[in-house]
Amino acid sequence: MAVGEPSGTYGTGLAACRGAVAPSLNYRPRHPEQGALHQIVREHYETFRAHAAERRDRQGLPRFVERAFQDFLTCGCLAAGFARFRCATCRHDQFVAFSWKGRGFCPSCGGRRMTERAAHLVDYVFPDVPVRQWVLTLPSQVRYVLAWDHALCRAVVAVYVRAVFGWYRRQARTRGVLNGRGGAVVIVQRFGAALNLNVHLHALVLDGVLAKDGEGVADSPYKGADPRHNACLSDLATM
Repeated sequence: MAVGEPSGTYGTGLAACRGAVAPSLNYRPRHPEQGALHQIVREHYETFRAHAAERRDRQGLPRFVERAFQDFLTCGCLAAGFARFRCATCRHDQFVAFSWKGRGFCPSCGGRRMTERAAHLVDYVFPDVPVRQWVLTLPSQVRYVLAWDHALCRAVVAVYVRAVFGWYRRQARTRGVLNGRGGAVVIVQRFGAALNLNVHLHALVLDGVLAKDGEGVADSPYKGADPRHNACLSDLATM
């Protein structure tokens, strides 16, 4: 288990993100066919597919993998469909190519999904408190099982979050905070830096606990002990 840095300074981390980027007033086509990744897939996908079929007794790639490659090649291309926008004042036309909107390896779709989710978490989910990233890595044999067994993967996520929450609650009790509650958002990442299969978990966790004050209102979380300390990590590893 690896533990990352807090996302920001106490009380200001998420607030500093709000309104940091101004919207653009100009649309610029991204021309995906000119990118290196698009060129590699376009030129070598069929060879790769034939090689994979040969190694898998002519079974070929799983259908969802083939569909991901094929959809990627049409993402952002006008020939695959587009929307037409016209200015009511100057009558200028603008054509915007449809995107794939998939969850594979398209940089544009992935970047948009990442940005939209981050904005949603900052604006509507996380309170203005410290947030720490926790990362759970798993043995190679377990990664392959979790890649295909979604029910087991969800169970691992539940156990992981329960262990982290339990550690925060124990820390809170030593400071006199009883019945504290935690909060977290967990993302399952399925690949590593080399695009290899590597199922691991990223958790954004409120760095402390929420507890009701004397009037029954949820109070701000305390600033917990640094979980990167060896004693804290040993405590978590034995849970």
